Amino acid sequence: MSKASIAPGFSLNEARIGTVEGGELGLLVWKFDQLVAVLTRIDEEAYSTKGKWFLETGFGLL
Repeated sequence: MSKASIAPGFSLNEARIGTVEGGELGLLVWKFDQLVAVLTRIDEEAYSTKGKWFLETGFGLL
């Protein structure tokens, strides 16, 4: 799993999220080593937002 920095104090980890069978591409968003959000990539053709990211859940204040 790769890890990327996006802003001072923030980092991302790729993860498979079990929202559908086989999982979806997801990102765990970290702020100073605390999990603050879980994002999933929208892949379904039915949505006009295909290829964009969806906030599954967020924790605390950013």
